[in-house]
Amino acid sequence: MNHCDMTRSIETDRRHAQEIEQKDLLIIHALEKKLKIDRRWMPEDSEWQEAAVMVGKRRYQRCLDNLEGLIVSRMF
Repeated sequence: MNHCDMTRSIETDRRHAQEIEQKDLLIIHALEKKLKIDRRWMPEDSEWQEAAVMVGKRRYQRCLDNLEGLIVSRMF
């Protein structure tokens, strides 16, 4: 593959990614409208920070569950 073909391929990939992003934004906007969401959470919002803590706890719990499964399978 020569330089021009590689550049063209990269540019095509970039354009496709932008089109997908635009479609996704339309879906997000429709959902926000349907759910009557007036304002998105920002990292400095307390709701965002609470959700981040919950996600962290969930990730930790999944790791513990996985470890427990490994221990039980090792016992048998």
